Amino acid sequence: MRVLVVDDEGAVHAAYRTALDPDPMAASATSLQALGDELFSGSSEPSRTTEPAINATFAQQGLDAVALIEQNSAAGTPFQVAFIDIRMPPGIDGKETARRIRAIDPT
Repeated sequence: MRVLVVDDEGAVHAAYRTALDPDPMAASATSLQALGDELFSGSSEPSRTTEPAINATFAQQGLDAVALIEQNSAAGTPFQVAFIDIRMPPGIDGKETARRIRAIDPT
C-alpha cells in the first residue's frame, strides 16, 4: 500500500512513521523468518507475509505533494491514501492540495 503524508512539521512525519510501522523489530523478525523459510525450505517460490507492506512517502508542502502525485500517477504507481495537513504555510493549504490531487487522480 502506497501512502502519502503531507505536513510541514518534522515531528508529525515522525509520528506517522511510528504509526505506520509501530513495531519495526517485529517486522524485522518476520522478514528474517520469511528469508530463512525461503532459503532453507527448498521451495522456489518466495514466502509471503500476511501483513500488507506500507510504503510511505513524505512531503513538506502541498505543491511537493501534487508533484509526487503527478509523477507516481504517470509512472503507474499511484498512492492509495493521502494524509494531508490543512495549514502548511507559506504554500498552498491542505484543502487546495487535496483539490489538486483529486483533479490528477480522482481515485
